[in-house]
Amino acid sequence: MENRKGWHSRGYLPHYDVANVYQFITVRLYDSVPDDVLEIWRLEKQSKGSQEDRSLAEDCLEKYDVSSYGFCAFNNDEIAGMSQQALLYHHNKKYELLEWCIMPNHIHVLIKTNDLFPLSEIVHSWKSFIASKANRILGRSGKFWMSDYFDRYIRNDQHFHSTIDYIRNNPVKAKLVGVAGEWTWSSINWK
Repeated sequence: MENRKGWHSRGYLPHYDVANVYQFITVRLYDSVPDDVLEIWRLEKQSKGSQEDRSLAEDCLEKYDVSSYGFCAFNNDEIAGMSQQALLYHHNKKYELLEWCIMPNHIHVLIKTNDLFPLSEIVHSWKSFIASKANRILGRSGKFWMSDYFDRYIRNDQHFHSTIDYIRNNPVKAKLVGVAGEWTWSSINWK
């Protein structure tokens, strides 16, 4: 078992990894945010403190949660379905999977971590498995994911419920469907 790191950074975004907390995670395809936007974020990070960075990054990333920018591999039903099964595979083993939504170019997940598996190991497992299978399905190789991921630990009940609402309604906000229950690749259909 890897030691928990608390607050740390592996690149642009700061991460918080402790056991037994609820975590909201977003993983993005490698081209889901334009390179020029990523460069602006990197430059802003050099001039601001970590909490300001996190708020700025959240505001900017939210803009791309409702766009279908880039490759959009999850528009392929086989890849979206395989990805959903990958998230479900370790439910109640490595984490408790509470909510998820697979969008065209990113995935949102709400989990509760446990004592045995660090968050970075969980996310690495998802990304590695999904990338390998998706690239095989698409008959391609190479980069699939953006190197870093976004995570936010859930602070209280209000934050918990607003995160669930955000995940469930992301396809509606993106104008992909009229109501959340119409989106195939979401936990709302598994309840």
